[in-house]
Amino acid sequence: MIGAHRIDEVVMVDQAPLARTPRSTPILYLGLYDRVRELFAAQPEAMSQGLTASAFSFNSGSGRCERCSGTGHEKIEMQFLSDLYVPCAECEGRRFQPHVLKVRLHDK
Repeated sequence: MIGAHRIDEVVMVDQAPLARTPRSTPILYLGLYDRVRELFAAQPEAMSQGLTASAFSFNSGSGRCERCSGTGHEKIEMQFLSDLYVPCAECEGRRFQPHVLKVRLHDK
């Protein structure tokens, strides 16, 4: 494999919970999401809106969708059946408020 000498560590991720919270994701667990949030916060659109890195976290209240609290889905209790999870009607599963979603990094 070309470039193997650049790999410092390998982490196996499976279906087991990554942390004590179900909101944890592989990118959060690996500590990479802080850098992603910083990159988005440094974009001109974010700066013009006064958005900080915390606005790009679906675990904080400043930028996450208020309706679903940043989960991207809503739970419908089905009484005698298993609960049903549907995409959030407000953010359509995107987890963030519209003004945060306007910020782009490399047109994405």
